[in-house]
Amino acid sequence: MRNVSFCRFGTIAGAVAILIGCGSGGRPRYSAAVKNETGEKIEVVDLLFGEFKCAPGGYLAPNGFAFDVDVPCPVPEKARIDWKTIDGKAHTQEVEVLPLMPKAMDHVTIFFVIRNDGSVGVTPLTREERLAGKPPYGPGKGNVPK
Repeated sequence: MRNVSFCRFGTIAGAVAILIGCGSGGRPRYSAAVKNETGEKIEVVDLLFGEFKCAPGGYLAPNGFAFDVDVPCPVPEKARIDWKTIDGKAHTQEVEVLPLMPKAMDHVTIFFVIRNDGSVGVTPLTREERLAGKPPYGPGKGNVPK
C-alpha cells in the first residue's frame, strides 16, 4: 500500500513540476509592437487581438514604437489596429496575423507597421533579427542597441 501511495504522489508531483515548468501555460512567449511609418504624429493607437488590447498607447512619434512584451494570449488569426492622426481622423485596419507567423514563436516580436498610405504591414522578427537591426525594427545595418 505504501508503494502505491508513493507512486501516486510521484505522479502528482511530476505533473505539478511539468505545469510549473510551462510558465507560459503552453502558449508561446512573444511580443507585439506598433511602428509609426506615416511621417506624422499619431495621437492614439490601439492594437486589438479580439477583445485583448496590446501595445496600447497615446502619442506615437514618427518612426516611433509602442511595445507589449510577453503578450498573455495566443496569436490570433487576425488583429485590428485603431489609430487617430493628429488631425483627429480615425483609422481602422484589420490584418491577418497567424498565417504569417513562423512555427516557433518563442521570443518573436510581431511588428504592425502603420504606413503613410494608411495600410498596415505585419512582420514577425526573431530576437536575433531584431538585434541585427532587421527592418522594421532597425535600418538593416545591425546597429540597433541591445
